[in-house]
Amino acid sequence: MLGGIRTERQYFEYVKGELRTAGIDIELVAEGWTPMKLYEHAIDLRDRDKRDAKKSGDSDNVYDEVWVVSDVDEFVDELKQVKERARGTGVRLAITNPCFEAWLSMHVDGSAAKLDRHQAQDLAKRQGLVDADKVKNIIIDKLRGKFDVAATHARRHAAAHESAKTVFPHDVPASDVDLLVGGLRDRALRSNPNLKAGL
Repeated sequence: MLGGIRTERQYFEYVKGELRTAGIDIELVAEGWTPMKLYEHAIDLRDRDKRDAKKSGDSDNVYDEVWVVSDVDEFVDELKQVKERARGTGVRLAITNPCFEAWLSMHVDGSAAKLDRHQAQDLAKRQGLVDADKVKNIIIDKLRGKFDVAATHARRHAAAHESAKTVFPHDVPASDVDLLVGGLRDRALRSNPNLKAGL
């Protein structure tokens, strides 16, 4: 479930393409919705999937995970509510603060600079990760093979925020996308140890 219109979809289409040979299916079901609408839709999908599996007589044939991917942008108060409501539901959140471009930048830069959304987007453009024109297109080749770098930067930021007791929404930069994509990659490697994912 994606909150973003373009960059998030492009990124997860790339991830999906890299992991497809391992039998991993990533279903991108929504975009451009508010975090609460995404969360409510995720709950509906989870419940519908369980009902369908039960009707088919195969109650184990359900989604392994349901995630909501969202930027913080102008949704601070709404994301606080979503984070609270999501506890214990099985729906997981991959939030990037301030925006998805911060996650992209982590592929090449471990800077802990506190940037607002526009500054983070400008940085991603200067780093050559996103086209500089009006339509945001990710330059996938600039990310390829650098997932571990980005995940290391995301974990370092998370540890620094925890050490400083900096909590949402003041935890800038931050991203949980490493948890989602890392889990997908680990599952893919378990099912296909010869996988050559370029993540």
